[in-house]
Amino acid sequence: MTRTFPDILRAFPEVSQSLCPGDLLRLILRNVAFVSHYYILRYPLRRLPPGPPAKLGGSGVELLQPDDLADLYRQLPSLRSEDRRELLSRILFFKSGFRNCYAIKVNASVAYIQWIIHPSENDLLLAHHKHRFLPLAPTEVMIENAFTSPAYRGRGFMPFGSWELLHTAREQGYSQAITYVRKDRIIALNSFLHSGFRISRLVREYKFLGTAWRNL
Repeated sequence: MTRTFPDILRAFPEVSQSLCPGDLLRLILRNVAFVSHYYILRYPLRRLPPGPPAKLGGSGVELLQPDDLADLYRQLPSLRSEDRRELLSRILFFKSGFRNCYAIKVNASVAYIQWIIHPSENDLLLAHHKHRFLPLAPTEVMIENAFTSPAYRGRGFMPFGSWELLHTAREQGYSQAITYVRKDRIIALNSFLHSGFRISRLVREYKFLGTAWRNL
């Protein structure tokens, strides 16, 4: 997840406390100038299978509560640098106002998180991620920012969690889901394709001085 330069400035005190100097330097350098590619994937919710994939252990999918943030912060120091940055970006995403985050917990600890973003949140997308996400049509949702704690990877949480969110969206009356996956995230991309998503477009993302935009 990439934030605008004003967002980075506002979050800098928290980011600097949560990342070691080396990680902080890599984050700053990555946001100075960087080019990457993202697939836009779409899923017609009428094709959603009737039941979820099997899941090993953990709770069902439930909305992340503000108190769960303390658990996510506790996980940060034990993570490797890339995972630490990824989890911190999702904490900041939640704190910026995107509250429809769903979690799977194991022994009361958050093992997996993922968001549903509704058309009613287009103003938030415009404010925080202008030029990175297409505005949502009235009939579609976006599922984004999936993260599995390293200790629980390989257990099928992502296919299960994605199915639950897609099922929730269909129950809410939406007919299509959209997601964005970076081209080099092979595991996540394969998981979405296996679940029934289809690639719609490949777009280029540019980062310069903390601002990111895509050729949408």
